[in-house]
Amino acid sequence: MADLFRKAGAPVRIEPRPIDGKKDAPDVEVILPGERLLFDVVIPHPASRSRNSTVPLHAAHVAENRKEVKYEILAKKLGAKLLGFGVEAYGAVGNHAAEVLKKYHEFAATSIAAPSLWCLKSYASQALAITIQAGNAHGIRQGAIMSGARTLEYT
Repeated sequence: MADLFRKAGAPVRIEPRPIDGKKDAPDVEVILPGERLLFDVVIPHPASRSRNSTVPLHAAHVAENRKEVKYEILAKKLGAKLLGFGVEAYGAVGNHAAEVLKKYHEFAATSIAAPSLWCLKSYASQALAITIQAGNAHGIRQGAIMSGARTLEYT
């Protein structure tokens, strides 16, 4: 997402540390006209053992809210709007992540630095989907490596 905001011409800082002297900070800071936006990305897996709901997007909503509680005080100190950016491992986009995407589209629509709007809208959803799937593939690969290592230990 930081790259998309940059391509549209917004000033972006990735993992802006330290903001308030602490090591813990949200993943991205974006300066938009009249607004300072902070967001922290989280990709929960809705089928993990820790999830206890079958409600669609429950995992994303819970994860987004945890991120917002975690950085709420920092955001207030900075006069920034903080949003958790939750996208479930299967690709479902949480409400606050959708809000970040909407802010991106609104900014890109008025930016002279951005290429055509349809291109950016299409690119944003494709880039997000590809990133999620790449992360899933990495997790599967790591699991396969770990299971192979365990098999070797027991033989």
